[in-house]
Amino acid sequence: HLPTKFRNYLPSTASDLTLWDPSGKPWPVRYVCSSLYGGLSGGWVKFTLHHNIEEGDVCIFELIKEKELKVHIFRVVEEIVPLQRKRSTRNHCF
Repeated sequence: HLPTKFRNYLPSTASDLTLWDPSGKPWPVRYVCSSLYGGLSGGWVKFTLHHNIEEGDVCIFELIKEKELKVHIFRVVEEIVPLQRKRSTRNHCF
């Protein structure tokens, strides 16, 4: 959900928005809203998966035009390192 004060600057009805990622690539998303809440759907999950956004990461949305937002991503973990299996250098005989 998006904060109410921020939603005041977005369209009052469901609309297509463009998110601009940190590299400058545009991502189409759907903005849905009601009198109680507003949020992103249709494209948001794809955006989060592509950018490896994890629980605890912070996304700051900067309104740059009426229907365009620049997304700044701050990670809980600065560097994502894939897990690797270590190989033993010793031979084990049983």
